[in-house]
Amino acid sequence: MERKNLGWYKCDICGRTTVVAECSLRPGFYVCPYCCLACRLRRECEKPVWMPGAKPWKAKDKSIEEEEKQVFIRRRLYRTGR
Repeated sequence: MERKNLGWYKCDICGRTTVVAECSLRPGFYVCPYCCLACRLRRECEKPVWMPGAKPWKAKDKSIEEEEKQVFIRRRLYRTGR
């Protein structure tokens, strides 16, 4: 079966149905992020398909959160007729 480069298929290593991408070391071999990160050949891989990374978390401004809560409460009270 011909697969696109990225999509929901079974991983060729663990068999999990998840997002897989074609391995850069072995063309035609599709791996999930977990297996790619755990691969013992990862040090030799010039361009790994899956890269670990974390996005910085941005805290919302508390005043905006309070305003959203108040709007939500007003809408609920208006719908219930109180």
